[in-house]
Amino acid sequence: MRPEPYEANVAVIGGGLAGIIATVRLIQTGARVVLIDNPLPESAGRLGGFARFSGAKFSFPPAGMGLVSVAGSIDRLNQVIEKVICELGLTGRQHSESIDQSHDLGGGFTFRRYQSIVLSLQEMEAVLNRLSTEIGRRAVVVKGKATRLDYIPGRWSIHVRADSHDFLVNADTVFYAAGRLSEGLLLQAGALPTEGKGMDIGVRLEFDNKASIERLAALGPDAKIIHGRVRTFCLNSPGIVHRYPFKNITIAGGIVADASSERANIGLLLRVSNKEQRLKEILKAAEKCYPQLLSESSRTSRESDVFTPPSVLERLYGSDDVAQLAAFLKEISNLGLIDSSQPYRVHMPLLDWHWHTFSLSGSHKTSLPSVYALGDSSGHARGLLQAAVSGWLAAEELNANHC
Repeated sequence: MRPEPYEANVAVIGGGLAGIIATVRLIQTGARVVLIDNPLPESAGRLGGFARFSGAKFSFPPAGMGLVSVAGSIDRLNQVIEKVICELGLTGRQHSESIDQSHDLGGGFTFRRYQSIVLSLQEMEAVLNRLSTEIGRRAVVVKGKATRLDYIPGRWSIHVRADSHDFLVNADTVFYAAGRLSEGLLLQAGALPTEGKGMDIGVRLEFDNKASIERLAALGPDAKIIHGRVRTFCLNSPGIVHRYPFKNITIAGGIVADASSERANIGLLLRVSNKEQRLKEILKAAEKCYPQLLSESSRTSRESDVFTPPSVLERLYGSDDVAQLAAFLKEISNLGLIDSSQPYRVHMPLLDWHWHTFSLSGSHKTSLPSVYALGDSSGHARGLLQAAVSGWLAAEELNANHC
């Protein structure tokens, strides 16, 4: 026999940072909230999603400026950031130095560093555990996978599959905060994807010795080197490569490691347009040569062959885009920001903004009635602080609509 449905004003799908902060803010407004979470294997059944193990860098504006249109102004965005930082228990934490504008490095290269708060894995776990305890006292948390959304005029019925049984959650409003791995749920319900920011394609460099990347790391935990459409991305020192599942392949992500690790990694990304078509072409090529991609990703390189990308990469991205990535790598090596004479690996593919996004312009609302997309799913901005701020803004947007 199916258990009685859960009843809620708002059902939040996804227990990452966007879903957690949205739930906290919704509770504060007096809403009845059911938080549905399908925990990642690495999170050991707890709330937090990727934030529990993928590193904890909270980057301040000019990072995440895509949220200005949702907040209404940069002043209000900064006010919300302060509130979120307070909820996270990070008020008073020292930030890295902030450089708010680009600085010329010569040759068309610019350097941008964001003000950031960086937590250790243990500190991040403590933050998530405290918020999870607060939510557990004031909201209903159910563990399972949301498999279907059915709309009955005025309400949504969410089908959830758990280990022991299936059940329903009925809600007036749905907050979708499940990130990039479960987008099929909204697509099946009829949500229309938005173009978002386009898509980024590239590679992740992994160095055996973090000293090989120390000059780049010294610029700041969230520093960006930019040349045209190419940029550095997500430096982890120390850090390890973690391959994330996507469709029928895996993507070369990077996560923070503890201090005992000697390795470091950095992504190189190129922004491309025509997202849907490019993604389809890249996935088709990657599936055909996936074993070779993994083999080439495990091969150790040195300076003698650093600027000769493996031919399999051209099959994914095309020769012109690969040439831009290779030229960028050569120049940051010439600038002394990395030491390519030391052993390193080129992990492939690296993609970003490759998932569907659903929020309408200047809002967290989607094309579906009373369904909001938060965090990575919104398309407005990505990053840990941005996910948390997105959750807070979505809760306030809903509250304003009901006033």
